[in-house]
Amino acid sequence: MKTLLKLEGLDCAMCAQELENRIARLDGVNQARVNFVSQQLDVEFEDESVLERVVDTANNFEDVRVLQKGESGVSGFLAKHRLDLACIILSAILFIAALLAPTGTGRYALYAAAYLLVGWKVLR
Repeated sequence: MKTLLKLEGLDCAMCAQELENRIARLDGVNQARVNFVSQQLDVEFEDESVLERVVDTANNFEDVRVLQKGESGVSGFLAKHRLDLACIILSAILFIAALLAPTGTGRYALYAAAYLLVGWKVLR
């Protein structure tokens, strides 16, 4: 039997290789290929019980999750990065306000706030 599984949360090519190796070593798996770019796992296996172990192995690997049929990985991305996206949007608004503000201390305060909002992780 052969199936193509959609993955979510695979962050690096080395992780994809490690996941591929772990799944390929499972009993009953004939072949496994993980495509990092498309976030897909192509697996050839002997029976349905093997597929369950493949899915369990993938779901227990770092932050990887096997998506159900018809499920999109975009919602997971948005949920995972919601705070980061909000900081970027708010920082952009502050930056634009600083560009439009008259020259003075207030303008520099807006620039500083915009910078600190997106750069606080780097500064800590």
